Amino acid sequence: MSATIRILHVIGAMGCGGAEAMIMNIYRNIDRTRIQFDFVVHTDKKEFYDDEILSLGGKIFHTTRYNIINYLQYKRFWDDFLTDHNEYRIIHGHINSSAAIYLKCAKKHGRFAVAHSHSTRNSEKSIKKYAFLISSYPIRYIADFFFACSRKAGIDRFGEKTVRSDRFHVLNNGIDATLYKYDSERRAQIRSHLNISDKTIVIGHVGRFTYAKNHSFLIDVFSAIHKAEPDSVLILVGSGEMEVEIKQKVKALGLEEAVLFLGQTNNVGSLLQAMDVFIFPSLFEGLGIALVEAQAAGLPCIVSENIQEEADIKAGLVHYLHISEGKEKWAEKAIELRNVERNNKSEYIRNAGFDISDNVNYLKRFYESYWGDKKNDNYE
Repeated sequence: MSATIRILHVIGAMGCGGAEAMIMNIYRNIDRTRIQFDFVVHTDKKEFYDDEILSLGGKIFHTTRYNIINYLQYKRFWDDFLTDHNEYRIIHGHINSSAAIYLKCAKKHGRFAVAHSHSTRNSEKSIKKYAFLISSYPIRYIADFFFACSRKAGIDRFGEKTVRSDRFHVLNNGIDATLYKYDSERRAQIRSHLNISDKTIVIGHVGRFTYAKNHSFLIDVFSAIHKAEPDSVLILVGSGEMEVEIKQKVKALGLEEAVLFLGQTNNVGSLLQAMDVFIFPSLFEGLGIALVEAQAAGLPCIVSENIQEEADIKAGLVHYLHISEGKEKWAEKAIELRNVERNNKSEYIRNAGFDISDNVNYLKRFYESYWGDKKNDNYE
């Protein structure tokens, strides 16, 4: 029997975000007798998925976050790590801010370097943004292979030339559609648990509290909905650095009783059942796995112009509105969509390429192909 292939994933932390959820969906479903995932994370804190990773047989290594000043220390960590750990022949990088360093070290140590983009370009104008673009630009000349959650996420991070090459592949954020299939009984149970009546209009959102997710606008939209429908409720799933700020805004608008902050959870599939409309007003987004999950649950979705077309599974559930159209227009659309009939969307998920088994099978072949010879490309 052949030895287990251990893949080293490099990421900021295994918290409850879209990239992390995508990795874990694959990890849970891949044949772990053949392929195991280990992680280098850039934090000392225990994160959302850490216990599950360990229970699945994975290992977690910790290093400090790269901040330019610690360049020599960061590079030394990788040189030492790769010298001590010959078992990792494939380094799969998900954190791009320092990928030019750790992937270059991987190449120097004879490893196969994979760069993975999970987001489109940040529209925010800041010194931090431009520093990130400068530091991540060399990746396109270093990595052996490139993945992205959408074509645009690939172009924004690696350039059009790379995306047009045979060293690039869009790896869809696959899900297990059975976990999200609409179930009226589960809907009633979750609503009862949350003390929400069956007649209440429930607006939902799943995502980290970050600038990109545009929670401030979402609260404005819900405020307009609540004015028209005083019994309405907003469910927010996730956590993040802007959570306190958003809670303060909710309080200032007098919406504390109507907005439920549910934090990080493994129960997203059930919570989606309780919702009537999913709102996703991101300022930029690689793909938006939460949007795919919402459609799998049969939810009508209102999304911003910044959401990639690939995220629409073509089930007639995605409705685009420009953020500039304003909160009243978004609120009006949400109220209009509240009674959409929901049913099983598993077939649409498969046809759109988001079935987890397809993604797992592709990645398994990819890893096996490059494990012994990085020049082998017979994984299609």
